[in-house]
Amino acid sequence: MIAVAAGCGPGPEPQPRPWAQSQAERQPQRVPQPEPQEPPDVSLHNYAHLDTIPVPEPFASMCERPRRLVGVWSDTITGPGTRVPPLARFGRLHSRFDTPLRCVARTEEDKKVLIQRTELADSVRWYDPNWMVLVATYGFAPDIGPGVRIEFVTQDGDSLIAHAVKLATGGPGCVAMPEVTYPISVMAIPASDAKVVFREYLEVEPPCS
Repeated sequence: MIAVAAGCGPGPEPQPRPWAQSQAERQPQRVPQPEPQEPPDVSLHNYAHLDTIPVPEPFASMCERPRRLVGVWSDTITGPGTRVPPLARFGRLHSRFDTPLRCVARTEEDKKVLIQRTELADSVRWYDPNWMVLVATYGFAPDIGPGVRIEFVTQDGDSLIAHAVKLATGGPGCVAMPEVTYPISVMAIPASDAKVVFREYLEVEPPCS
């Protein structure tokens, strides 16, 4: 008879120790970074040849043409000087301005000329003598998407700097709804005799695909 000693048979498989996991599992996975985007050429988005086209009446005494774009808009832009608190804002895709303008209205007469071409025509508060009104118009846009807005105003010495942003559309994969628009942005700030200078920026629509 052959005696079999207790405990001499095959035992359970040894369990792996936690520190013996593969290095690949323990290393953090790298997230692929998106390819850096080339900054857009802002010169391609300037209003073409506007400096040679006179401002039409009755706007000639209070409006000017948009200046050349100074760069791409970013939320980190603060502008020179101190921020002027806005008293009211208004923006729409549709207005009765079919040409790009940058306007300043200080008197009731000038305000009437500008405001009566918007949905604000019957809003009494915009005629407040303690307010001055700034207007930025885009002009003709063939579809819904392009736009313009007055972002903010700063006091820089003896001048007021109005930061206007032109929205460009047509990013990769984007399809715009075909509808004629005439975008406008209106802002009221405390009345002042300071010269107003509009500083122009470009905001590019991000890719849609």
